[in-house]
Parts: sequence; structure tokens; C-alpha cells
Amino acid sequence: MPPHPVCPRTRRVDGRTAGIEWDAATGAIGYNIRYGRHPEKLYHSWLVYERTSLDLPSLNAGAEYWVAVDAFGEGGIATGETVPVV
Repeated sequence: MPPHPVCPRTRRVDGRTAGIEWDAATGAIGYNIRYGRHPEKLYHSWLVYERTSLDLPSLNAGAEYWVAVDAFGEGGIATGETVPVV
């Protein structure tokens, strides 16, 4: 059985950095943070283990971004909700 999906909380730390947090998903061993300039085009990603937050330092200043956090574990992958970085 895959982990439960997670919903990220975002904040813009500065022009080029976004802070992303989420609650731990039961059964997850890691998370894939997907992001991009359009909610249906999340072509960039970061992979983390044993963490529930990430400071994403690779954004373009003044540009709008969207993010989703996918939880994965031995039972599969749970695709997360896509939210804007605010």
C-alpha cells in the first residue's frame, strides 16, 4: 500500500528561494519535490529522505512557481497536490 499523499505548505523566503514544508506521510521513506513555472509542467525535482522540509534555492526572481510533494515507500508512490509558491 502506498503512503498517504501530502499537501505542501510554501512560502517565498526571498526572490530566489522557496521554503517548502509538509507533514510526514505514514509509510513514506522519502519525498520527491517537483516544481515548475506552470501547475501542469513540474519538470524540476529534488529528492529527500527522512525530512519534511526543503529550502529550494534555485528559482528565478519575480517568477511564479508551483510545487508538489510526492511521498514514496515500499508500497508505491502517492502523488501530492500541486500548490503555488506564495
